[in-house]
Amino acid sequence: MLRTREFFRERGLNCDCAVWSNPEVLLSEPEEERPFGQEQPKSLYDLTNGTIKSVRIRYFNKNVFATEHLARDYVRGFLAHKSLPVFSNQIWSEMLDVPEFECFIEFTDDYRKKLREEHKSCRDGRLLIWQTESCFRDATGRWWFVSAFDYFHMAHPQGDRKLVN
Repeated sequence: MLRTREFFRERGLNCDCAVWSNPEVLLSEPEEERPFGQEQPKSLYDLTNGTIKSVRIRYFNKNVFATEHLARDYVRGFLAHKSLPVFSNQIWSEMLDVPEFECFIEFTDDYRKKLREEHKSCRDGRLLIWQTESCFRDATGRWWFVSAFDYFHMAHPQGDRKLVN
């Protein structure tokens, strides 16, 4: 039943919109979550090692990376870096602009087969890289948040090498 403004005003309530009195509320299937007590990966490398078949860079910031070769090397190094911490929740509070890289990730056939055998969804991944922040969508569709502070300052053309641990 749709409640109108008049319905609320007659009862002394101010309402600028119409409201359903009995809305249908649906729950979507929850994304696969870690069972209680299961450790989450410590690094992006732990999460992706041996599972990636190919990376296709859809976009990169040509104002920062002058050539495709430099862009490929940066992404290759990013994925190979063994200590980029990953988190299951967002770890920054600032608004992010257009990423410096947008990549599509294709996973290995063996990894896809393993996920299917575990009755998990399997799709292509995504990698979005800003300067010190990054997001990675794994093959199951789960997003991971990556702190890229050290790698940015170590390998990025605009990084400050003095800030690297």
